[in-house]
Amino acid sequence: NTVNISGTSVFEYGVYGGKAGIAATSNTVNISGASVFNDDVCGGDSPGATIGNIVNISNGTFYNSNNVYGGRSMDGDAMGNIVNISGGTFNGNIYGGFSFFGGVTNNIVNIGGSANIENAGLYCSSAMNGTVNGNTLNIGINEALLEELDPADEDGKRKYGLQVGAWNKNKVGSIQDFDVINFANINWDTTTPVIEVDSLVLNGTKIKVGTVN
Repeated sequence: NTVNISGTSVFEYGVYGGKAGIAATSNTVNISGASVFNDDVCGGDSPGATIGNIVNISNGTFYNSNNVYGGRSMDGDAMGNIVNISGGTFNGNIYGGFSFFGGVTNNIVNIGGSANIENAGLYCSSAMNGTVNGNTLNIGINEALLEELDPADEDGKRKYGLQVGAWNKNKVGSIQDFDVINFANINWDTTTPVIEVDSLVLNGTKIKVGTVN
């Protein structure tokens, strides 16, 4: 399933690419303009597994009660889900993958463009201490990462619309539960930190640096 939202749409009860009883797989939500109140944005939502779901957000306002999930599970695993954020203002949390009782593995959060996440948290987590590993946070997109995450087809088109570029902000509320934090494309300034985080939890996290402008 694919859900496309643009313009000045207002949603009071959430946005779901797919919601299923056994497993939610390979669903996509594309948001290029919206205001979302009272509920969440989920690529895939299920009491079972959520696998390979994608949320792409390039603009919009997401208020305090809202979280964004690539995949959200109750008892199953959240695996291989992706959240791409290139714009918009966020006041809730952003999860590549989340499970209440299952594992959370190999999910990705990509942050770039003009995304305002000063009051947001970035996570891949399990509420009840399920296995959490292989999750990646990418700050900015460089050429190599673009080809890895969103390779062009024979006509030069990219499925998810990712673009090479740095993240043009530098503040985020919190970061936790990522195995890798990859500063893939950053703008260097001797007077301004690359990133400012109010709450940062690193537990064996690998830090990588790609393109420095």
